This record gives sequence, structure tokens and C-alpha cells, in this order.
Amino acid sequence: MPLLPAVSVLFCLFAAVFPPVVIKRPAPVPPAPKTNILGMILLENTGKPNFTQIADTLRARWQLDARRIASGTDATFLILDGYTAAIAYMPFPIPGDAVAQTAACNYFWENGATEAPLHKAHIILSIKDAGEDPIAENILFTKLADAVLRSTPATGIYLGDRTLALPKDFYLDHADNLQTGELPLLNWIYFGFRKHKNRFSAFTYGMQDFGKHNLEILESHHSPDDIHTVLYNAAHFMLASDTDLMPGKKIAVSDKQHCKVNLSEGRHLKEETLKIEY
Repeated sequence: MPLLPAVSVLFCLFAAVFPPVVIKRPAPVPPAPKTNILGMILLENTGKPNFTQIADTLRARWQLDARRIASGTDATFLILDGYTAAIAYMPFPIPGDAVAQTAACNYFWENGATEAPLHKAHIILSIKDAGEDPIAENILFTKLADAVLRSTPATGIYLGDRTLALPKDFYLDHADNLQTGELPLLNWIYFGFRKHKNRFSAFTYGMQDFGKHNLEILESHHSPDDIHTVLYNAAHFMLASDTDLMPGKKIAVSDKQHCKVNLSEGRHLKEETLKIEY
């Protein structure tokens, strides 16, 4: 199971007031999954992508039909497993500071705050008419992004709606998880950390796109690595089994330790979150 790297963890979070813990509640009502999945590939130069090469990579690496239904010099539309996928080339950097700010919060891109903004152009990727099967649709998006990253002079990928900016090799390595049946969770979900005195808090962001509540661990005495592992395992279980954790119940975080779960307003997110008392 992946752990935090040895480099310094960049704590990038939001402040909020922590309300009283709710001990017993009805079954949580999860958020609705997103109907479109969107991401942007960061390019180190302004060379146009080869759409034929991308489609060939999808066929060879992922055994997808990748039938092109429309195409131009700067964009193409493919049918992938019944979904419409759009690939659009933009011969300029992503405007504003969002890429740099997001990369600075992502500890898996060690020099992302300086490297990510250096891109010269970008490619917009989207899976349209999603929302029926978030896992299958995000797997499809991961395969599409994998093919584009492999077929272009890319430096990384930016998924602003999930606060993710990841370097190319990291994303490709975790896309490989699909070959063994494991979900590429670190390509999908952001794990944020905050330190207060000698304790750490952490949260997920992106679970809402799968119709699930985000998770928090607050002011834990455990190490960031251990906290990350607990959050990762809980999030992976929720997505792989298509279930939500039940407030008031306990989950196993090790062979000897079980932790209670509660649902209340988030401390780091402006939404209700499931809190693991770890």
C-alpha cells in the first residue's frame, strides 16, 4: 500500500470550525456523482498531438475500440465503451495561477509548484454523459489519460475539480494498477494534511465525484504515513465495494484496532464528512 514519500509534506488546507461530533445518525445520503469527467494534460511544447497515435495506444494498451466519430486539426471525438470521449488541443498554457497553486499542494509532485506552470500548451480530456457508473467511467478516463500522456510530450496532468496535479510518470505508474485489478486511487483522490502542534489531521477530496462522502481524521497522534494508510484503505474499500461507511459503526484499521466512524460537518471541507477516530 502506498505511503507518503520521504520529502517534506506540504500542508495545503482550508480552515473551518469543528462542530460537536454526532454519535448516532441515520444512514448518510451520499452526494450525486459527476456527469462529466474532466482533466487537462500539461505539454512541454506546442506541438499538436497525433490523434491517430492516441487511438492506436488505446487499442494496443487497453484493448478499447476507440472509434473516431469526428475529428479536426485540434480536436477529436472517440467512442470508448459506449461513452463519448473528447480530446481538444489548446496551443497555450492554462490561464491563471490554479495549476501552480494546486501543484504546490500535491506532495507527489515534489517540484510541481515550479515545474507545472512551465507547460506551453495543454490538452483537455473529457468523458461525457457520465454518472451512471462512476468507477467504470473513471477507469475509462484513466485509460484515456494514460494513452494521451504516453503519446505526447507531457509533463503531467491537472484535475482541478479534485485538487490534483500529478507528474506524468506518477500517473502512469498508478494507471498500471488497473492491469492487476487495483483501483488507481492516487490518480483519483486528493489526500490533504495539516499539522497542529504535535498532531496531524488529514482528509480526502474527490470522493464526492463517486457519490461518496469524503473522509477526515482529526488531530491524530499517529504518523502521517499511518494516517495516510488508514485513509487510503478506507477510501479504497468504499469505492471498490461501492459502499459508504456507517456513522456510529467501527472499522478495522489493523488486526488489533477498530475505530469509530461519525458523520458531521467537515473541518477542512464545506460539506459533511465521515470522520474516522484514529
